[in-house]
Amino acid sequence: MPATDPGFWGMTLRVADRAARAAVKPFDYEPVPQGQTIVSLIGIHDDEMRSAGFALRRPMDVHIYALGEGTSDKMSDYAWIVDEEQHKRVWVMRYENTEHAGGAEKNRLFDGTVHLNPGNYLVYYHSDGSHSYNDWNGAPPAEETLLGREHLPGESPAQSCRR
Repeated sequence: MPATDPGFWGMTLRVADRAARAAVKPFDYEPVPQGQTIVSLIGIHDDEMRSAGFALRRPMDVHIYALGEGTSDKMSDYAWIVDEEQHKRVWVMRYENTEHAGGAEKNRLFDGTVHLNPGNYLVYYHSDGSHSYNDWNGAPPAEETLLGREHLPGESPAQSCRR
């Protein structure tokens, strides 16, 4: 029995009312739904910096789901967005706007919405020399395949195609 048998750790949900069970069904969880991604920077390794650009034709609230590494109020692996025309950062992944992402305490997650005006934007992701995708020096985050990944879902697939 848990907790002396780690193989059985976890959680069980049951519906007490038999009549209500028919209304419950499992679904595959996707932290970032397919077909809604504007930018995806994935598989960032040690000492790497990547960037990608995107354009918005109208003002839009974009959802950012970014995983990184940070300790003592300082980020080591993080993302940011720059307004290309003004050369100004419009969003930065900071320790204080992230939460624990599971695994080692240094795994950090930003999962929120940012309002962006029409224009051209550059997304950047920088990593330091340790604790990166497939080369962890501590426990990986719960969504380890997404470390070094920044998504900007905020459009439907049809809107994405018109960009």
